[in-house]
Amino acid sequence: MEGFIETLLQIQSFFFQATTTKDTQGWNAQGNGIVTVSSPEKDIVIFEESGLLSLPNQPKQFKCHNVYRWTFETEKRIKLEHLRFGEENPVYLFHLVYQDTDTFSSICPHVCDKDLYTAHLQCTPKRIVLVWEIKGDTKNEKIEYHYSTTKIFAPH
Repeated sequence: MEGFIETLLQIQSFFFQATTTKDTQGWNAQGNGIVTVSSPEKDIVIFEESGLLSLPNQPKQFKCHNVYRWTFETEKRIKLEHLRFGEENPVYLFHLVYQDTDTFSSICPHVCDKDLYTAHLQCTPKRIVLVWEIKGDTKNEKIEYHYSTTKIFAPH
């Protein structure tokens, strides 16, 4: 766990790829940008992501911005929250629990309307891969986030 926190604190950039296998309300996109990391308390890490989003067959790129709070509750349990409404009004996403040396998985799905969100995280000393899966009546999506300790992200 200590190595994971250390890697989180060194993250500088992100790349993501979103894919869907359903035509309605799904989306395919990719994006990349920078991550500003802060740690207001010993067991809390905040990611502020700013970047550009590209959609298929569209020449224009769009700005994207996210803020996430990682709270290390125990050695083997991390709470992930989205701070779209500010630090005082977090949106709880899920708890990630330790699976093996460098892998965490969500305990149970996050429910958003009729959709279920799950996640799987893998950590190396220079990169974190967080894979989200969204399943629902109209959704079957996968969003693969790659966080890197370098400023310019190289997908592979």
